[in-house]
Amino acid sequence: MIAVIRLLASHAQALAGATLAIRAGIRHIEITTQVPQYLQLVSHLRREHPQCWIGVGSVFNRQMAEQAWQAGAQFCVCPFTDENLICWGQEVGLPIVAGALTPSEIWRAWQAGAAAVKVFPAESLGGPRYLRHLQPVLGSLPLIPTGGVTLANAAEYLRAGAWAVGIAGDLFPAELFNDSQQRLENRLRQALAQLVEQRKAAPAPKPSLT
Repeated sequence: MIAVIRLLASHAQALAGATLAIRAGIRHIEITTQVPQYLQLVSHLRREHPQCWIGVGSVFNRQMAEQAWQAGAQFCVCPFTDENLICWGQEVGLPIVAGALTPSEIWRAWQAGAAAVKVFPAESLGGPRYLRHLQPVLGSLPLIPTGGVTLANAAEYLRAGAWAVGIAGDLFPAELFNDSQQRLENRLRQALAQLVEQRKAAPAPKPSLT
């Protein structure tokens, strides 16, 4: 599971969300560029949680990717495929997860050298069912569905062939985040344990994010 942090109220709120996710056992954290002072947050998380992989999401161009890299990001996630950006990432050793949706777009992203392909918005074309239909065509490409993925349906995406899932809004329901962060941490921990069991039952391909 990749925890996608999009808590926009403040830098402190985003830090609290990322820290909570890490305490629950999530090891891949994506800080989106919409988060206030996101570069400082990336640097802080790298220092405080060296056991995790901290990346930046919603990266639109090379300038943003370079800033993320300089801040210590270990991967970047784009909403689309930019071959030049992927090529630059390969040159400096920064994995780029490129966004795509259709089979042609996904194949183009993979052929360009993306470390993995973000299938977005996955729910718009049928969710896990769509991913399952892609498998006979695209084989074992490392696909990361996002957009409509929740803790409740994440395991279904893994069964459909996803390498990982990116979850954003469903990670931090407002009523729990503002009320009981301990309940929220327990909720994430239980969901992660279920996904780990699902992954053991169906091993995934291994893209070069590490």
